[in-house]
Amino acid sequence: MATTCTEVCKTSPVPVRLWDLSAQGVERGPKRLGLRSKLSEPSLQAIAFAPDETRLAAAYGYVAELWDLTQPDPPASLVGSYASGGGWIKTLDISADGRWLALGSLNSNDVRLWRLAGDPGEPRGPIILSGHDAPLKAVRFGGDGRWLASAAADGSLNLWDLARSVLRPTQLRGHDLSIAALRFSPGADPGHLLSWGQGEFARLWRLV
Repeated sequence: MATTCTEVCKTSPVPVRLWDLSAQGVERGPKRLGLRSKLSEPSLQAIAFAPDETRLAAAYGYVAELWDLTQPDPPASLVGSYASGGGWIKTLDISADGRWLALGSLNSNDVRLWRLAGDPGEPRGPIILSGHDAPLKAVRFGGDGRWLASAAADGSLNLWDLARSVLRPTQLRGHDLSIAALRFSPGADPGHLLSWGQGEFARLWRLV
């Protein structure tokens, strides 16, 4: 489990705390992790594990860092640093196959998709996914990394099939207000997507 800070980040040299839930007693206390880059903003807006728990992405201000959790000091084993392209990073996620990192920021209507693994000849990114008319609030990968859902402040919800050569969104209409969070059902080929937000009932979408 990882926790982070809000307004106290600038006064704390260890803005991320990593908890080993399998440990016992005093060993269960958190490992305190400082950022490798200088903290330019007072809070961390987003944090996410890779599904296999070998990597952790932490976003602060306009930059997200990806850390290798198999190393004793993850921030010192920086996998990569990724820019928002505009505004504070509000949301991020890592695909289950370890191939992609998706970012959404407060001042951008686009998803920025960074390639973490694949053919060495393929461009690292970012790939810009356009399809919203308001800033991003949530991004979430589903299954083995084929599916990506993105949601915005105007209630728009898009589903992306990353297996296609041309990335165009399927729009899911049903929300009128800002969407706060997204979850796919478990499994390599998820059948459902759950979305919820401000002042509304959650929406359950059947994908197959």
